[in-house]
Amino acid sequence: MNAAVYHGPGDIRVEKVSDPKLEADGIIIQIKACGICGSDIHRWKIGGVKEARMEVGQVLGHEFSGEVVEVGANVRKIEKGQRVVAIGVGLRLEVPGGFAEYVSIPLARLKRTVFLLPDEISYEEGAMLEPLVVGISAAKKGNPTVQDTVAILGMGIIGQCTAQVLKAIGVSNIIASEIGKKRLALAKTIGAADIVINALEEDPIERVLEATSGVGADVVVECAGVPATFHQAVDMVRPSRFDMEQKRLIPGGKVVLTAIYERPIEWLPNRLVFYNIDLLGMMGGEGTFPAAIDLVKTGKVDLKPLISHVFPLDQAREAFDTHIKTDESVKILIKP
Repeated sequence: MNAAVYHGPGDIRVEKVSDPKLEADGIIIQIKACGICGSDIHRWKIGGVKEARMEVGQVLGHEFSGEVVEVGANVRKIEKGQRVVAIGVGLRLEVPGGFAEYVSIPLARLKRTVFLLPDEISYEEGAMLEPLVVGISAAKKGNPTVQDTVAILGMGIIGQCTAQVLKAIGVSNIIASEIGKKRLALAKTIGAADIVINALEEDPIERVLEATSGVGADVVVECAGVPATFHQAVDMVRPSRFDMEQKRLIPGGKVVLTAIYERPIEWLPNRLVFYNIDLLGMMGGEGTFPAAIDLVKTGKVDLKPLISHVFPLDQAREAFDTHIKTDESVKILIKP
C-alpha cells in the first residue's frame, strides 16, 4: 500500500510499504480521511521534541476515520463495513498511523480504542473528532463558569474546537487572539469568539485587560506554543484579590497549556506565586470521544467550516507545507 513516510526533518515521502498485519485482538481500517495535527508538524519540522521523538520510517497520523475491512478472531462487537474512528496509533515507529491507505489497530475495543461513527457525521468530520476531544479536555481543565471570560491564544484547530466547546457549555465571553487573519475571521463568523484580536496589530494583553475592566481573563487557554503567547497568557490572566464583602481571598485565574513548544522559554514565575495563578498542562483527552461525537451529531459543534484544505495522499508533502502557512490554513485533511 501507499503511505507517507518520515525520512528526516522536513522530509516526508509517499512510497510503497507493507500492508498492515491483522492481529487477533485487532482490526484493519481503510482510511477515508486523516488530519494533520500540530504535533505531526513538530515531528516533521524538527524531528519531534524530547518527549516525542521521530524515527526514520515512521508513518504519522493519529486523527483519522475509516471503514473496518478486517476483524481479528478475538474482537467482539466490531464488524466489517462499520464506519469508525480509532486511537492509539501513529505516534511510534512500531504502530504506523493514518497517513496511509490502511491502518492496523492492534488492540480493538469498542468504546475504548474504537468508536462507531454515526451516519450523521462524515468521514471528514470524523477525522477531526480527535482535536475536538482535546478542546473538550481543555475546557474541562480550565473549568470556567458561564460568567467567566476565557481568552484563547492561537486559533488553529485546537483553539477553534476549544472555543466551540466553551460556547456549547454556555460560556459567553470568549476572546480569541491569533496572527492569521483567516483563522480570526472564521472564529468570528461561526460565532466561536466574541472578541477577536490580531496579535500582529494589537497588544493582546492590553485588549484583554480593556475587555475585562482591568481585571484580566479568568481562564487563558494557550494553543500556539511559542514563547510570546506563553508570556501573554501569564500576564493577562486574572490575579488573586481579597473580596471585602465575602471577607476572603479569591484565587487567581488559570492558564491551560495545550500546545507543544519547540523552543525553551526564559521565564520568571513570580506572578504565579504572588497572585495564586494556576498553570496547568494537558495532553489529549482520554474518555471524551463519546462526548465529542455527541457534540457534532447534535449540531452543538460545527467542524465543517474548519476544513481549509483537502489533499490526496500523494500530495502529503504539499499538505504539510501548507499547514505551516497560518494565513491560509486551519485544518488540513489527507485522503488516500
